[in-house]
Order: sequence, then structure tokens, then C-alpha cells
Amino acid sequence: IHSSKHYARKDEAEKNLESYYDYFVAGSDQLWNPYFPFVGKCDLLTFARSEQKISYAASFGIEELPDSKIELYKNALQDFKNISVRETSAVKLIEELTGRKAQVVLDPTLLLDGDKWKSVQKKPSICPKGKYCFVYAIGEKNEEFQKQLQEIERQGEWEIFDIRVKNFLGFERCLGPAEFLYLIAHAEMILTDSFHATVFSILFHKSVKSFKRKGLDMSSRISTLADILGLQDKLLQGVLAIDEKVDYSEVDLRLDRERNESINFLREALEIK
Repeated sequence: IHSSKHYARKDEAEKNLESYYDYFVAGSDQLWNPYFPFVGKCDLLTFARSEQKISYAASFGIEELPDSKIELYKNALQDFKNISVRETSAVKLIEELTGRKAQVVLDPTLLLDGDKWKSVQKKPSICPKGKYCFVYAIGEKNEEFQKQLQEIERQGEWEIFDIRVKNFLGFERCLGPAEFLYLIAHAEMILTDSFHATVFSILFHKSVKSFKRKGLDMSSRISTLADILGLQDKLLQGVLAIDEKVDYSEVDLRLDRERNESINFLREALEIK
């Protein structure tokens, strides 16, 4: 049953939402990052009844809460019916706050396989004509990132295609999700500091190097991903480096198992028989 209604954050306190719906699912990508100014009571489902509150793959993005947020998060999370998170660091954080044991589940993007995602890809009009290295950096590129770029430029085999560079008008190259998927799926290599660019690179069985982002340490999500997929040996000094030698058949088997466990969490939380 799909509701025709939608609500903005400012509406949650005045609409009596808990009387219209059976459950509310909070998730997933850095939904609970205390340093994001828009994160608050809405994301912690404080408007709902305890038996209605579920989190799926919720992420803090960090490993410690600032003192000013501890009481808010502690009170809110104690009131959840079921809690699942995306990173192992979040399990520890929730246990310290509430004494409860959260379950680690897959990021929602990983619940679908690569073929399903490829079915919605779309070739962008600005696609490189030859072989290319796809570059997607959300933050400022760190020293290791820069060195890798320089090495690829020196070799001269691939065009470097960075979709976040400015053009002469001052705008970034504008692409939608379908074009984003295409550019990852057809690249020779991906260089990124983005969790989801890393995820799609893995789903499409690509060579990828995922670097730490400068500033706030968000590396726990990549280390958890490496643990889940059996790629711990590919994570060195904060860089997840996967090349053509990786056994993606084993990665896919692990993903299938984790998908089943993640979907089972949702079935149990939503009481689906």
C-alpha cells in the first residue's frame, strides 16, 4: 500500500503521523550524523510510538557523539522497537548509549545486484569517447588520491574523467543517478572518496580505489564493508584498493548471504510472515 502523502521535516510534529501508519523506518546513509545541521528529532522518530520505530542500516558516519548530543540520542534510541545499523562502530556506540545490541545490515543499495542496477543506467551526453578513469571526490582529494591521479596521468592510457570539476561557467558537470551508474559501469578504474561510488564499483566488479576523505573521519563505513565482503586484505592505511585480481565470485556469494540476513531483519521487524 503506497501513500499519496508526503511530509517535510517541519510537518512531523503537527500531523499526528503515528495514527496513520503502522511503522516508521529510519534509514540509512548518515541519517544520524550529529554534525549535520539538518539531523534531529525527525530522523530519530521521536514523533512515533515505541512499537512503530525501526531503523534500517542507520549510520552515524562517526564513531563518537559530541557531548551535546548524547542525551538526545540516548533517549531516542532506547525507545526503538528494532535497531539495525550500517557500521560495526555504530553497534558499539548504541550499546554504550542504551545497553542495546544493534544488528549490522547491508546498505540498501547492496540489496540489489549489479545487473538490476545496470538495467536503469543511462549513457550521458558528456561520456568520454575512449577508455577512462572515473573520478568522484565529494571532499578535497588527499595526498594519496592526488598521487594516484598523477600516476594515471603519467601513464597516459586513460582519460581522467572527474565529474565534479568546474566548467567555464562555474558549474559542475550535471548528471543524474542513471548516468552516474553508467560512468562507473564502463570505467576502467574508479578513484573516489564516496561510499556509494565504492559500493557500485564493487557491484559492477570494477577496479576501484577508495580513499579517506579529509576532515571528519568517516572511514568506519568502508572498513565494515571490507569486513562483510571478505576484502580486509585490500584495505591498507585507509585505502580500499580492489583490482582485477580480486575473486568477485566469492564477494557475490558473501553478498547473497548478507542480503538474506538483511531482508530477514526487515521481515521480522515489520512482522511479515
